[in-house]
Amino acid sequence: MRSFTIAFVVLVALVVQTSPASANSGCGTYSFGFTGTRLINDGISNSAGPFNIELPGGTYDVTVWFDDHHDQQPDPHQPNEQFHVRLNGGYTSPATPDLPDDANASTHTFHSQTISPASQISVFHRGVGGVNSINVECVGFTPSAPPVAVLPIVPVLPGQDIGDPAMIERPPPDMTPAPPPVEQVKPVVPVAEPEPVPEVLGAVEEPPPAVLALTGPNQTLLLINGAMLSIGVGLLLRRTVRRHPVRND
Repeated sequence: MRSFTIAFVVLVALVVQTSPASANSGCGTYSFGFTGTRLINDGISNSAGPFNIELPGGTYDVTVWFDDHHDQQPDPHQPNEQFHVRLNGGYTSPATPDLPDDANASTHTFHSQTISPASQISVFHRGVGGVNSINVECVGFTPSAPPVAVLPIVPVLPGQDIGDPAMIERPPPDMTPAPPPVEQVKPVVPVAEPEPVPEVLGAVEEPPPAVLALTGPNQTLLLINGAMLSIGVGLLLRRTVRRHPVRND
């Protein structure tokens, strides 16, 4: 009976190794399922693979999903149920944590793993302790998020020499031409109408006296009036002398 069991395990291992890993099993961006792959630390079925895959190079978070039905075992204490992943591009993962005795399945993620392009994948039992088995269900590769760049803070002390001011880069001068000057237009001042001269009641403006021209008939009349005035004055003086003769005492 024991020889039949060993022969059956060897047959299963051969069948598993010739089957490619199924993709898109749901444990990463690039997921490869290993349903039915059972690793036993017995020197016969302690590995499975290689299986054909297509994985581009990059930095990945590698997630593994594995199980063993402890609740169906007569002794649930089964240490060293661990394995690791190997790619033909040169990558080998760390060993998975041991499946806890009180759990039937577990997952674990190895973060920020640098991986070269690979076309084949294999899984290996850790090979420590007894023959306790572990079932590999899925291995997934998800591109790691790029790290956030944090610039260091450089303190500047008061009075610290920051270099030649002439070497400090300054913004280029503004070469935009200035707008043409705006001609100052003086406001138009309206011309006021002349104010009317107030009329004074009772005052009659008389025309200026007429000036007679001393030519022609006007000159003759003037001479006659002057002669008559002279004669009148002379007669008046003569009469006065007669009435009041001058005495010589």
